[in-house]
Order: sequence, then C-alpha cells, then structure tokens
Amino acid sequence: MPLRVTHYQRRPNPTDFSIERLFDDIRDSLPAGIHVRKAVCRFRSRGLLPRLYNIVEAPFRQGDVNHITGDVH
Repeated sequence: MPLRVTHYQRRPNPTDFSIERLFDDIRDSLPAGIHVRKAVCRFRSRGLLPRLYNIVEAPFRQGDVNHITGDVH
C-alpha cells in the first residue's frame, strides 16, 4: 500500500509562487511508492472566517503524512 502524503498549500496568488514551484518539483521527484495529493486552501488567508473555513476543511483532506507547505494560515 503506497504512503499517502497531503501537501497543504496556500491559495495561489500572482505575486507569490516560489514555494509552490519548489513543492511541484519535490512532488515530481518522489518515488513511485509515495502518492502525494496537493490540497490547496479554498480561501486566501485574509480575515477570520476564511481562515476558520480552511482549518475546518483540513482534517477531511488528510493523508498518512500531512505537510503544510509555507504560509497557509
């Protein structure tokens, strides 16, 4: 059974892309026995309610290993 990894990533922003590009390369380089899913936050990290929604949604997207890739809060 493959290892299921979830990468939690911030909502894309045209001015912020370096960490997303780095983790795209990392995902492409992982061995075949590791299945990686990219979980992009539904909302940008602005204000209380969008952050709370992202927090509530995260547990439903978990893998065996969960990795927050940069600023998602």
